Amino acid sequence: MELVRLPSPPHILSQLLDVCHDPESSTGDLAALISIDAALTSKLFMAVNSTAFAIREPVDSLEQAITLVGHDLVKTMAITSSIQQLFAGLINTQKEFVCNLWLDSLYCAVFARDIAIAANYEQPEDAFLAGLFHDFGQIIFDARFHEQYIKIINSETEAETIAKENSQYGVSHTELGANILEQWPSLNPGIADAVRFHHEEEEQLQGCDMLCQIVAEASQLARHWSHEGNADATWQSRLVSDKDLKNIYMHVKDRVTQTAKKIGISLPRSRCLTQE
Repeated sequence: MELVRLPSPPHILSQLLDVCHDPESSTGDLAALISIDAALTSKLFMAVNSTAFAIREPVDSLEQAITLVGHDLVKTMAITSSIQQLFAGLINTQKEFVCNLWLDSLYCAVFARDIAIAANYEQPEDAFLAGLFHDFGQIIFDARFHEQYIKIINSETEAETIAKENSQYGVSHTELGANILEQWPSLNPGIADAVRFHHEEEEQLQGCDMLCQIVAEASQLARHWSHEGNADATWQSRLVSDKDLKNIYMHVKDRVTQTAKKIGISLPRSRCLTQE
């Protein structure tokens, strides 16, 4: 673990997460914090005035923008913006890896949220965040050991990748990602557990928290979709009906595009999700 410097959340992000979780906080409290971060403020206005929200009149009030977007989406935007800033200085080959991983993670996040809603899970936005961060440890490994890690990540199976990570670094990307998220106390601790266990076998997940099961399923669906470009016709969900799963498949591309617009990240032809 000492080989990898774990990034702490930027100060503004820590405060924003605290405010979002404080039931007594007001929209004004959130607006005052967001206004400190010019990049996040710009991202919020661009998102709320985009076609994703279909608002007739332009929004130029920060408090109005927050009200329209909602605390959960503001929290997601703040986290995404902060992570992009953490990795803004990557070299081109690293950017390509991170861009592709962000897209895969966004698919996982959308799958996780839709599965959570269909399964009547009470906190679908936590499922979204867990999906977004499910492979965060891989980004950290690549940022620190790019040339070496590219060889590891190209292993034939996930099990082989994890075994090599443990052998080379003394920790897997799942454990590393979970350890990072546990440093962010304002996040639901279940998110870190979902990241930690998303590669566990189905039998080992039985009896685990529902969020862990949701993200494990979502990660498998997202992996197949990102590699094959379509749904896995043989997949049998343990959490949602075949009808619900078919509906999720039908809308996943549109929802990924709409979600990207709402949280202020671009989806250019290169598949890159990070901003220039």
